Amino acid sequence: MRRANELLPNEPILAGIQADLELACGESEAARDGLRAAVLQHAESALLQRLYGRALEATSDLRGALSAYGRAHRLARDDAGILDEYLYLAKRLCEWDVVDALRPNVFEALKRGMAGLSPFPLLSETTSRAQQRRSAENWSSQFPVATPMQVGPRRAGRIRVGYLSADFHRHATVILVAGLFEAHDRHAFEVFGYSTGPDDQSPMRARVLGAFDQFVDARSWTAAELARRIRDDEIDILVDLKGHTANAPSAVAALRPAPIQVSYLGYPGTTGAPWIDYLIGDAIVSPEEHAAGYSEAVVQLPNSYQINDRRRSIPAKRERQAGEPPEDTFVFCCFNDPYKINRVVFDTWAEILRAVPNAVLWLLSRRGQETVEERLRMEAQLRGLSPERLIFACQRDYEQYLALYLHAGVFLDTWPYNGHTTVSDALWAGCPVLSLQCETFAGRVGASLLCAVGLPELVVHSVGAYVALAVDLAQDCTRVTRMRAYLEGAGRGSPLFDTGATTKAIEAGYRQMMLQSERGRREGFCVSRSEEEDL
Repeated sequence: MRRANELLPNEPILAGIQADLELACGESEAARDGLRAAVLQHAESALLQRLYGRALEATSDLRGALSAYGRAHRLARDDAGILDEYLYLAKRLCEWDVVDALRPNVFEALKRGMAGLSPFPLLSETTSRAQQRRSAENWSSQFPVATPMQVGPRRAGRIRVGYLSADFHRHATVILVAGLFEAHDRHAFEVFGYSTGPDDQSPMRARVLGAFDQFVDARSWTAAELARRIRDDEIDILVDLKGHTANAPSAVAALRPAPIQVSYLGYPGTTGAPWIDYLIGDAIVSPEEHAAGYSEAVVQLPNSYQINDRRRSIPAKRERQAGEPPEDTFVFCCFNDPYKINRVVFDTWAEILRAVPNAVLWLLSRRGQETVEERLRMEAQLRGLSPERLIFACQRDYEQYLALYLHAGVFLDTWPYNGHTTVSDALWAGCPVLSLQCETFAGRVGASLLCAVGLPELVVHSVGAYVALAVDLAQDCTRVTRMRAYLEGAGRGSPLFDTGATTKAIEAGYRQMMLQSERGRREGFCVSRSEEEDL
């Protein structure tokens, strides 16, 4: 790069390449400083403005990053990739005016089939299943796709299942799925882990490594190298735990290294990917009548699709701490990521707080997103509420975070993208959850979890019903106490938290996939309770 810069001084593309390399190597401050100088010289370069936004984001200057993405978008309005990054950061910062202004561009890009627009931000938009499928298919079209492997006589022995993810460390997905890896029937299944993400040296990383029969740390490998390893391992079923989320190894799965490929847990919707054969859901998140919204054949588990880990800690009783809600308040909480909080959700929460004068709303403050607190307090004030009625808990370790639920009355779920791991966390910790069921997979997860835990009465189907039930619960503490006692007792023995039963249901699904593959077909099916029990 040094020689190139000498030959072509002040060439913007070289500044971009150098910054890209620095960001890839984790040298985000160097990238930021170099790009700051470059954008001063080449203010009309959308590429440099976009990269500058990424560098500012990597150094936790999210407000500066938003401005940089905004400049890049104004310079290149037809660039779907810039639009994607700008939209998602605006959602993370609860900049709803920016989101509203971008929405027409998003749907125009979707209509035009632009492949650079990730389907992930659309999960938190009011979209139809058909729109989400179209978006996912557009995104998947950018990956080179190999032809499906020919299925011939397989070697004798156990079914080999490979789990592919960048999240085999301290991550929300692994908090749920770690017990599945451990609970697999080793007489019938051999379990492989393929990791494309970091090793954070955490206890969760060590636990995951110990749960697999074989574990491959492939973070520095090319997609072709990892696909070749999966093929050489003769994996029968490859399970993608990432879908279209950040750092997804989609390029690996697109090379078709296994004869059967499955999307599970990490991405709540269709992948739109021709290389994914099956998606694992349930009768609530992905009912049969929604099949046209999925490019995959849908496998229905008998209870909730979501595996849960019974080994996760149970918070110990403790006194309220400084900075936590006062004892004389009713505490509504929502510890979902800010990108799931939209204007309609916040309007609804404000309506609830106005109807319950002694209530507060407890949210989670995340590192690097301190400006979200200011934004939401300002939004509360605009709605006639004292900003002090919003309380923010500092981000903390997992056990401390679970303990927050001991002092919350009701978890108010978001929509159209519900909480997933957070809702399970709340229920496991004994906190009732109020969830609004929507049209798409991402907005039906709360209903799935509540029905599986035994509290279907906390699922509503309209904003009016959501408000009415939240107010009723705040005014009937006996009912909330009764629900908490249930969750801390019988609820923990419910199907939602039965790791063994869910593992057996998933294994029954894998067997069905193998049978369909041998017969040369692929179609959706329901795993019946009798199949699960027969294993």
